[in-house]
Amino acid sequence: RIEDNPDFSYPLIAWYPRGEMLGMIYREKEQMYYVTYDVATKEKIKRPITNIDKVTSFAYSNDGRYFAFSGIKNGQSDIYVYFLVSNSYIQITDDLYDDYAPSFYENNSKIIFSSNRNEDSIQIKNFPNRKILKSTYDLFVYDFENRNNILYRVSENTLSNQTHAIETGKNQFVFLSSETGIRNRYLGSFDSTISHIDTSIHYRKFTHISPLTNYRFSILEHKYKRSEKMFFETFNLKDTYTISQKPFSLETNFEKLTPTKFRTELGVMRELKTQKQDSTVVSLQKKRKRLATVLLKDAYKDHPNYIAETGRQSLFLIGFDTLKSKNEENTGLAPNQVERSYQVQYNISQIVTQLDFSFLNTQYQQFAGGVSPIYQNAGFNALMMVGTNDLFEDYRIIGGMRFSIDFTDTEFLLSYENLKHRLDKQVTFYRQNSKYYYEYFVTKQTSHTLAYILKWPFSEVSAVRGTVLGRQDRMIILATDMLTLQQPNYYAYWGGLKGEYIFDNTKELTTNILRGTRSKIFGEYYQSIDSEQKNLFVVGADYRHYTPIYKTFIWANRIAASTSFGKNRLIYYMGGVDNWLFPKFNQETNIAEDQNYTYQTLATNMRGFTQNIRNGNSFAVINSELRLPIFQVFRSKPIKSNFLYNFQLIGFGDIGTAWTGSNPYSDDNSLFKQVITSGPITVTLQKQTDPIVGGYGFGMRSKIFGYFVRADWAWGVEDRTIQKGIFYFSLNLDF
Repeated sequence: RIEDNPDFSYPLIAWYPRGEMLGMIYREKEQMYYVTYDVATKEKIKRPITNIDKVTSFAYSNDGRYFAFSGIKNGQSDIYVYFLVSNSYIQITDDLYDDYAPSFYENNSKIIFSSNRNEDSIQIKNFPNRKILKSTYDLFVYDFENRNNILYRVSENTLSNQTHAIETGKNQFVFLSSETGIRNRYLGSFDSTISHIDTSIHYRKFTHISPLTNYRFSILEHKYKRSEKMFFETFNLKDTYTISQKPFSLETNFEKLTPTKFRTELGVMRELKTQKQDSTVVSLQKKRKRLATVLLKDAYKDHPNYIAETGRQSLFLIGFDTLKSKNEENTGLAPNQVERSYQVQYNISQIVTQLDFSFLNTQYQQFAGGVSPIYQNAGFNALMMVGTNDLFEDYRIIGGMRFSIDFTDTEFLLSYENLKHRLDKQVTFYRQNSKYYYEYFVTKQTSHTLAYILKWPFSEVSAVRGTVLGRQDRMIILATDMLTLQQPNYYAYWGGLKGEYIFDNTKELTTNILRGTRSKIFGEYYQSIDSEQKNLFVVGADYRHYTPIYKTFIWANRIAASTSFGKNRLIYYMGGVDNWLFPKFNQETNIAEDQNYTYQTLATNMRGFTQNIRNGNSFAVINSELRLPIFQVFRSKPIKSNFLYNFQLIGFGDIGTAWTGSNPYSDDNSLFKQVITSGPITVTLQKQTDPIVGGYGFGMRSKIFGYFVRADWAWGVEDRTIQKGIFYFSLNLDF
């Protein structure tokens, strides 16, 4: 006996895929719990499944990392996936349809489940009433790996239920069906055929279904032990529950099973409903309906899900070779087990080894004079990263390194997070080496940053975050001649504080397609440790809103602004896009020499121009995009191609500026000055130009080899003149 509790009810059990571990889900004192029980050590670990009123079925993945379950919440039955490492779950379906009995197949990439839905989609909808729901259950397949909202319908029946699907081989599964009026086991296998050919070959998937059993009594439930290819079945025979085991075999002599009289009666009733109903037909229907009700109640009164009365329930662990009567001694297991104290143990959660185009950490770069492109992407490089979590994900350690092909640019990152309590704590160390080209020499810049970060969430969608950091910057002038050889290394030491308020209630509909709002307001203060006269203040905000137009077709808008002040400044270069792989820099726009710039960064997006179309210690920009995943919106059938599924057409417009002085039109704005130097002669020109620039164009997005690739064609507008178009190739999400 494993459990003996008056409040213990509705137990569900399943063997863990590896080892002698039993998984149990039950309800106790209005709370659902997931419990693992070690048969050898008799130890239990108990975890609550929060915000779920009842669990009706569950099944493990093949690797044992998670399980799928059907849960009832607010009277609605949906499919969820529970992650054992993080002790958290995600919701797969969210609608008024009843979804039941999920299980994994095809190497855990798909979930097959039963549902009374009448459409092949899991888009969230509000229904006026429940009359549109089917009275029977069919099998559906959900693409768990790609999170595809379009389902594949396995079966379609109007008079019978198909439930409890279990994978038994590649493209092969078994399930229970009441097609004849008695629930027997059937074999299903997926196949495909060519549907049509245009520029490529298109396939249509279909399912072969054939009966495996022909019992005279219904199978209440079945389980499959993959290692021994053995089925375990539960029946109710003459008011007695019976468990049997049977080897799995594909050999069958049944081509089609004969329906029962009751099943034939249901078919007649369904046909009568489709005809014109006169008084005689209506009377006959009422009689047959009363007959069907009586037959159903009598047939299913002993079903485990038929609740006639409540009482005390217990859970027993039974072995087929050690069955004992209830008058004999029990199995020897202690009736009350003491829960084991949780000991922190780390497991590797992710290992990444890949080619990459991004920095491990984005921070302000040392000011490089404004003579060459600013790279906030790292270029072509190799990335290696390892992450570890404890079982409950209370603690997380991440280490990573990145190096370019010529080993001139390298990064190292080490992070430790404590997420046990509401106040999240994190310590990070970051080192970056980069090479920058000035007008007359080349430098190698190295930055070391140690940061302590605290985060306090107010709710699931809002939080404040504070950071205390120390930073060391070093610049080495590489020797190219005798003059540069004699130059010393330059060092700078800074301490900093940063505060942020974050709000994010967005929901990702698909890659780069969101709905909702996200925003951030931040302030930063940096103080030089070498000199009290050096300090830097930065404040800014970023607001983004995503409006659905039709299905996954959205309108995305962004407003961002920031300014720096103090003895030292941060310069913003406006122009181009984030992670532009082949950036170009405008050297004709003047850079103020009286601002004492210490750090530099980009102000994007401003498409239609190269970097540095505007610059200054302040910037403001507005971006607007229409994002249309054309194949998802207009194709009703499932999309197998990852490229086509993520393919998006974009129409956009940008407007903004960067400036020095109190406002963009101030006389102190360095934009209105142009310095021309020729030998010993320097000429300063006063320019009359509009500080605000804009851009418009179109683009395409999709995933190629796992990277989200962006291609944009844009035309800039400056002084009311349309500039020559520019093509951008970048790797980045959102704006």
